[in-house]
Amino acid sequence: MSKRISIKRLRRFKYTGERNDR
Repeated sequence: MSKRISIKRLRRFKYTGERNDR
């Protein structure tokens, strides 16, 4: 899954990166 990439983007866009990562 993209959980590792999600954490990196999540730190940049907080929770917005996680939704956009999908």
